[in-house]
Amino acid sequence: MSAMSWLHVRPRTLAGAAIVTAAAIGITTMAFAYEGNPTTELELHDGSVWITKAEASLVGHFNAESRVLDGQLGSPSADYDVLQDGGTVLVHQTSAATVGLVDTAAVTLGDGVQLPGDAELDYSARTVAVLDPKKGAVYVVPVGGLSSFSSAEAKPVLEKLGDGAHVTVGRDGTVHVASAAKATVYTVPVTPEGAFDEDAGIAEQKLEGVDEKSALSVSSVGERPVVLDATTGAVHIPGRSRSRWRSPRTPRSRSTRPTAKPCSSRRAPSC
Repeated sequence: MSAMSWLHVRPRTLAGAAIVTAAAIGITTMAFAYEGNPTTELELHDGSVWITKAEASLVGHFNAESRVLDGQLGSPSADYDVLQDGGTVLVHQTSAATVGLVDTAAVTLGDGVQLPGDAELDYSARTVAVLDPKKGAVYVVPVGGLSSFSSAEAKPVLEKLGDGAHVTVGRDGTVHVASAAKATVYTVPVTPEGAFDEDAGIAEQKLEGVDEKSALSVSSVGERPVVLDATTGAVHIPGRSRSRWRSPRTPRSRSTRPTAKPCSSRRAPSC
């Protein structure tokens, strides 16, 4: 089966562009895309990647080494996205507000876990972060315990963040949350298992010049959160001076996911 017929049809829905932070943190380059021009993002980990074809509501397993699609599964709806880290793959049904784990060996989608309506979701390194935009609440869930997650029963790590809050999970599993209403970026530490580390405590950093009207997005580079205020073009990095884009209307940040060290196997289940 040809992969090329898949690659042009499904833009990632989580975000559309990366932000460059070379001067501030020593990174030489990051990808850019302008809002309105969808791009396909392939996240290689074990020599394979899970890609999507929205028009057919399909998720496919692309073996990068052999360059073939060697498995596919159907998605219950066309409004969905895929989050992958190593051999763990999640399918987020955005319209239905559910998330399910993919059995990568059987190439089947497990039962969906109910999320808050319009929930924002991110995942990396055994940590799943769920933002309930209506309550302004953030939940941190180990991916191993995702099947039993219930927002009605779980205790949020952050509450009353107001409108305009966003969440991302760093490569190490640390959760970063930006709140326009609070003019603050929060860093939530996690345990090796991916749960909230209550003993470490949550770090807070005020965002200068941000108010409830600011259009924020949050990403991470290494252990640092990076917040872009698209309203003013300002980039905020805790511990660094604020920088500004020449054109504040075009860039938007996204969660960066450096390629992990590849496994020896071609298939994710054995990695």
